[in-house]
Amino acid sequence: MDWWENYFDKETIDLHKASLALGQTDTEARLLPNILEVESGDSILDLCCGYGRLAVPLAMAGYRVTGVDISSTALDQLKSAAEENSVRIRAVQADMRSLPFTDEFDAAILMNHSFGVFHNDLDNRTVINACARGMRSGAVLLIELHNPATMSEFLGGAKGTDVVRMGRWDVNLDWSYIDSESVFQMRFVWHRGQRRIEKWHRLKIYDVQELESMCQESGFSRVEFYADLTGDRSYFEHRESTPYLVVKALR
Repeated sequence: MDWWENYFDKETIDLHKASLALGQTDTEARLLPNILEVESGDSILDLCCGYGRLAVPLAMAGYRVTGVDISSTALDQLKSAAEENSVRIRAVQADMRSLPFTDEFDAAILMNHSFGVFHNDLDNRTVINACARGMRSGAVLLIELHNPATMSEFLGGAKGTDVVRMGRWDVNLDWSYIDSESVFQMRFVWHRGQRRIEKWHRLKIYDVQELESMCQESGFSRVEFYADLTGDRSYFEHRESTPYLVVKALR
């Protein structure tokens, strides 16, 4: 079984919520429409939408949102959040390599460093192909990634351990970044009552040349790279300082 197949249960989702910086969701939801070049009423695909962290505020802002995730637990929380906020969001449980859409969306987002979860490059390329197939001509695909140029510095070293407080839990972290393979791995261990919970994840980190090639091969006509979601700061000008690599690809 691949790590992502059973990673997103209730405990891991709660941990993710606790790890967010104050105001992070509000800031991202406010910035996304501008960089996506969408208007109220346009359709947005939120791929790996999770519990609706961004899907719900985007729907509240007037966009028609479809959220896709592999986790039924996450999608149940998305549906509950949509109902609580009186918005309509189409929730679809699917593997992002085989999305059931064609020429449907004005924009698509893949946030939270969710690209690169598969072990081989072909599967990760297939994700971009699936996105392209589901998007209309002129639509924008946005992918938020770790910056490969600053991974080791951002993590405090190529290998490390730490104990961090996330919400109600002290979480033990072990991580490694294998530069020669461009692979980032992290293990989480925390306790909830008498239960010991251990999860790990693995991401392939791609550079701009690889990402540009993937997008162009999938039919995107223009690919741009930014240091954050404002769309104002070129990745190349801030390559050595930003923890982020934001890809904007025009269909």
